[in-house]
Amino acid sequence: MSQVRAGGCPFVGTTRCGRPTGRHYTVAHLLPARQTLPPRPPRSISLAGTVPYHTSYLLIHARDPPSEWPSTFTNQLYLDCKRRLKEHHGLVNFCWLGEQAGGDRSEDAYSATLWKESNSHEICHRVELPLISTRSLGMVVESVDRNISLPRDEDMAASSGPYFYVCTHQKRDCRCGIRGGDLFRCFQKELDIRGMLFDHNGKSRVVEVGHVGGHKNAPNLLIFPHGDWYGNLESKDLPKLIDHYVRSLEDIPTSLPLLNEPNRFQWRGRLGMTQQEQSDVFHGLESGVTDALGFSGLL
Repeated sequence: MSQVRAGGCPFVGTTRCGRPTGRHYTVAHLLPARQTLPPRPPRSISLAGTVPYHTSYLLIHARDPPSEWPSTFTNQLYLDCKRRLKEHHGLVNFCWLGEQAGGDRSEDAYSATLWKESNSHEICHRVELPLISTRSLGMVVESVDRNISLPRDEDMAASSGPYFYVCTHQKRDCRCGIRGGDLFRCFQKELDIRGMLFDHNGKSRVVEVGHVGGHKNAPNLLIFPHGDWYGNLESKDLPKLIDHYVRSLEDIPTSLPLLNEPNRFQWRGRLGMTQQEQSDVFHGLESGVTDALGFSGLL
């Protein structure tokens, strides 16, 4: 057994997350002891306005499962991407696609997925980057800066979404590891029942990601190609969430965040919106005033 310090959870000290030698496990497959976690925030309090403004999200395909991720990423490629993309309002994270993901095994070369704001306000464009390294950061920045405007049906076919990214970063915060791991497994089960667990390329529609911010709101969820963020979710929320985002890809003009009952308070924000805009959208929908951001008549 190895002892792992729960850096984000001083109230429980350390947590023991053992696994058999020589076999890789994701955080969602670990069965950590159920520490006494702090209570969840009340679900009647809105989380809108808690997503930092960003116009792109780079997900580097990790070579190691989330159970082996450090509490803070010190990978040089990650740090360089984070520094360069910050100037372009971009966020960077690691995600785990499975044993074969991650591209070249050389020290600084990885594959990655880039989600970025497109000229259509409704959904993000997806760019698959087969190989990025510290020497090719210019190409990454160029991909972020390039204006992309595809026909909606073409963009939808390319994305083959929706995709659900769940934070399960155990060593960063045990709430993310435990609550996020539970939500990840529930997503797998629900999507499998629907025959939706994998897209037409054989890629899973639910993916584990590193720290996204907002430990207290765990489990945190990102949904693409919409770019929506949610927090403080429960398993009972998933059927309606999935239904909504599947339908929204069939009818893009109504790809509104799910702000009707029961999940409106769990919506944190969206890629491409400032924190003030996120708050305005939530309160505008609450009061029926949505013209300012182009969301009128969509409920």
